[in-house]
Amino acid sequence: MKLTFFGGAKTVTGANYLLQVGQDKVLIDCGLFQGSSELEFLNSDAWGFDPKEISHVFVTHSHQDHCGRIPRLVNEGFKGKIIATKPGVEMMLLALLDAANISLHESQESGFPPLFKEEDVYSAQRLMKGVDYGQVIKVSPRISVEVLNAGHILGSAMYRFTLKEGKKKKVITFTGDLGNHPAPLLPKHSPIESTDILVMESAYGNRNHESPIERKEMLKKTILDCVIAKGTLLIPSFAIERTQVLLYEINEMVEKREIPRLPIYIDSPLATKMTKVYRKYLRNKIYFNTRVHGFTDKGDDIFNFPGLEFVESTKGSKALNQKRGPKIIIAGSGMSTAGRILFHEQLYLPDPKNFILFV
Repeated sequence: MKLTFFGGAKTVTGANYLLQVGQDKVLIDCGLFQGSSELEFLNSDAWGFDPKEISHVFVTHSHQDHCGRIPRLVNEGFKGKIIATKPGVEMMLLALLDAANISLHESQESGFPPLFKEEDVYSAQRLMKGVDYGQVIKVSPRISVEVLNAGHILGSAMYRFTLKEGKKKKVITFTGDLGNHPAPLLPKHSPIESTDILVMESAYGNRNHESPIERKEMLKKTILDCVIAKGTLLIPSFAIERTQVLLYEINEMVEKREIPRLPIYIDSPLATKMTKVYRKYLRNKIYFNTRVHGFTDKGDDIFNFPGLEFVESTKGSKALNQKRGPKIIIAGSGMSTAGRILFHEQLYLPDPKNFILFV
């Protein structure tokens, strides 16, 4: 058995691990390097392996730093299977199409060729296969893989590999990004049973997060302060998981009358599409926790409630300025590095009655 790290080492992005047993070669994740320009240049570097020799890519989840180079891999000769959970496949496709569009715009500005094109994403789609938690995949006589819940975002997975070399057997588990329990929407990650080798992400390995209760109280206080000031609350937010968690938390606060009902605008085409995937799997017991199912069993749609509006067009986004009174605008990107949130920040933040909340 040989394990080689071609990303996700000495940096928290670009996850890409090559696992080889005999002649069998599989990848775990194939993500984008993100951050500094020096890191982003690595996205077009040589692979360090031949894509044609890889039989499977196991994708832990649909964030770009774990799946964002898959279309390039396919374009350069990969013809095997791309494995992810069923919601993971749907969200990965949406994320990659969005990334292709961004890459095209960036290439027009920089003069460099795009990392991949939309047609590469559709070529990759033909190789994608959705699986379920608990499913065991037989890669070859030497490799079998069990799919486990990672509790990070909807459909995120861990992969537990059982490897056979002659009479020897070895177990290696890849967690991907591991969920921070308790999570507002998701069940706790699967228990990690005996494993010889554990490969775990450690982006937040040196700190403690605030408690969910403390985090929710901060959100509630900010919304109430904004209502009192008759202002606009801007929330830069990632399209996957963070936006859906915000909707769940705000909906619950309104239901409990902890905050007044006010207009909430999701100003992100990608977040709108991702939320539709969340709604599709909402009644599937394996993907959401019992608290969420308590709401859905009573008929409450936590991602579609009075006052919530999804804004898709640029014209609709600009028209939000005409909406008077307290309101919340949730828009991408989550780090305010691009997207519609920049327009809103320039427009609203000079006025001291408005607020911005980084989540």
